[in-house]
Amino acid sequence: MNQNLTSLFAVIQDNKILSVDTNLKSFVEALNKEYAGIRNYDWFYRAFKKDNHFSLSIDGKEYFFQKVL
Repeated sequence: MNQNLTSLFAVIQDNKILSVDTNLKSFVEALNKEYAGIRNYDWFYRAFKKDNHFSLSIDGKEYFFQKVL
């Protein structure tokens, strides 16, 4: 594994990884492009500080978010 990686964020739906990024800000920006009206960067920052994984309902579908590293 790349020793320079300090974090890895993923969003999963129906057991499929939809998006992965090493930077939370760019991860949230990519989500905002794909899903209009999703939570902002500050919300995700606080959510990942509380726990490494959580779920969020978007347009009636359940999405699972995880900080892997």
